[in-house]
Amino acid sequence: YPLHLLYDSAVSGNVDAQFALAWAHATQFRASGPEVMRFWLSTAAEAGHIKAQMWLAYCFAEGKAVTHNGEIAEYWFKKAMSSGDPEVEYCYGIALSKGVLPSKDPVKGLWHVKRAALNGYQTAVTYLERRNIPLMTCPQCNNPISVKDRFCGKCGFKLET
Repeated sequence: YPLHLLYDSAVSGNVDAQFALAWAHATQFRASGPEVMRFWLSTAAEAGHIKAQMWLAYCFAEGKAVTHNGEIAEYWFKKAMSSGDPEVEYCYGIALSKGVLPSKDPVKGLWHVKRAALNGYQTAVTYLERRNIPLMTCPQCNNPISVKDRFCGKCGFKLET
């Protein structure tokens, strides 16, 4: 995709082109500075591009190309989470687990990572496997549940002990 066509498309409002430009500036055109990347990423995120919302949240959560701001990161993660995308759920879970969001909660974070794994996100599966974390699911609703608690917070099902 020639860069000038991508730019023209982004300027005309194509959110995929806006995200692609942000990604290009983040990975290939670093000499342009982080401001250009942030501009296109936030433009695409504001227009509803799920991956842009997720990456903007990640940037604020980790302090990449922006100053760390957990509140803004959480805002963008929650917007992106409404899509049901398992990659977003995984990233949100990791951010919760790492404590870089105001609502830091390692237990809830792991739950989101498990949900991402259940929804086929291979990075989440690998994350759990490398840490020897079993992926137990509720037999009634397929919700991830804690091996220790043996209780489903979604449907209330209790596993036999």
